[in-house]
Amino acid sequence: MVKPININEIAKLADVSTATVSRVMNNKSIVQEDTRRKILQIAREMNYRPGFTAGRKADGVRTVGLVMPSNIGDFFYGIENEIKRMKHRLVFSTYNGSEESLRDIMQYMESVSVDGIILMAPQAEIDVKGIISDMLVPVVTFSTPSGSGCSTSIRIDNAQGAYVAVEHLIKLHKLRKIAMIKGPGRNIDSDERLGGYMNAHEKYGIHVKPNFIVEGDFTMQSGFLAFSRLVSMNEMPDAVFVANDVMAVGAYEAAKARGLVIGRDIAIIGFDDIQLSSLIRPSLTTVHVHFDELGVKALSHLIKIIEGEAGRNEIHDERISSGLIIRESCGCKIENRIL
Repeated sequence: MVKPININEIAKLADVSTATVSRVMNNKSIVQEDTRRKILQIAREMNYRPGFTAGRKADGVRTVGLVMPSNIGDFFYGIENEIKRMKHRLVFSTYNGSEESLRDIMQYMESVSVDGIILMAPQAEIDVKGIISDMLVPVVTFSTPSGSGCSTSIRIDNAQGAYVAVEHLIKLHKLRKIAMIKGPGRNIDSDERLGGYMNAHEKYGIHVKPNFIVEGDFTMQSGFLAFSRLVSMNEMPDAVFVANDVMAVGAYEAAKARGLVIGRDIAIIGFDDIQLSSLIRPSLTTVHVHFDELGVKALSHLIKIIEGEAGRNEIHDERISSGLIIRESCGCKIENRIL
């Protein structure tokens, strides 16, 4: 593994002043684009680390940055526990979903001298590859669109989970009028879960009515509004597959407001298996996501890259499977059976 160098050595190799290197590393002042790229390329090849000093990592402890949208929770706890178990350090930050916010946070992560970053960026409109290419430290992504060009990505198998959920309603409960409350557009998790919903209908030869797919934004309020819209139609669905459990909780409230008994008058299945899903009544049938496993695998691969056991640009695309937790909201009477 190449020993990290300092900005004086980078300046010599790039034939520029140390002040120019410093401006590039801190993203300050205007530096010609070709000079900036030359400096960053040298820094990456020579394993430059912002703030590196000799002996700083002699204890073997690594500092890992974790960057996620502000509305994510369960994954954080999984990776935090693994960081503690491995006796490394964690720097955690969120961004507001915009590319500008993400770029600012990633630059901040480098400024505090993390050894690597785990990044969640499910928004298709964000240039994740472009952001990562400017980073001097390795980055492992999860829940990132497959077309983003990232070499290292670990993702939930959203399509498989959604397919199993809808198939359960079709095969076991003999339902055919199944609606969906999807997540926001141009979001990888939302798009893949919609794909699984559509695939199940295609497999069983069931036509999907366009007005049976209503968009939410993964919030409880959007679930309430979307469900209210679905049950106000002339032909009400027999079941609703909801793209996450938080929106499903909103759907519960809308059902109660209309006097509908969930599991009898209409079936509901969620996605994620958050803690609340087993506590509400009737308990929510939902797709269980292995957030802990997702975090462990992302962290494990990042540490391998940091330690030189895996290449930063090696292709590593891994999917984490999910299973259906059978509870009461789909019409079943057996709780916590895994399909």
